[in-house]
Amino acid sequence: MPAKGRAEIAGAAGEIHGRVTAQFGAAARAYTTSLTHSDPAALQLVVELAQPKPADTALDIATGAGHTALALALHVAQVVAYDLTEPMLAETTRNARARRLSNVTTRQGPAESLPFPDAAFDIVTVRQAPHHFADVRAAVREMARVARPGARVVIIDSTAPEDDSLDRQ
Repeated sequence: MPAKGRAEIAGAAGEIHGRVTAQFGAAARAYTTSLTHSDPAALQLVVELAQPKPADTALDIATGAGHTALALALHVAQVVAYDLTEPMLAETTRNARARRLSNVTTRQGPAESLPFPDAAFDIVTVRQAPHHFADVRAAVREMARVARPGARVVIIDSTAPEDDSLDRQ
């Protein structure tokens, strides 16, 4: 790809990341009590799909207030709760402490560029967030990259992309 094309893509992603950070940072506390995000049946479905094992290491991308990460933490050795927004990660940490879960760590960054080595996780999840990503394809490539062979990757979203060409693929 020409340098100008990469720069334009990076600029657009930065703009989207800025909007997401502003929007969700201000609402972080509300996500702890959000009925959509804390729905026990939805969280149980993620756990069932992920098929966690006690020795597993999990990554929950766009963790928000940490609901999915904390649900997985009950079943695995370690969970990394990953989010673009620092206030969301602070909320995740607060929620993990309130539940006395010591196997949850947080890391900040974009879904499109995960700061983890190849094949690092047994489980990779993202729930209710891909429609906010600057580049869904890049995020999915990154999820596949950090997933170990035989890993379970669970992607759940309730919103289809606005880009009709993505919606058809």
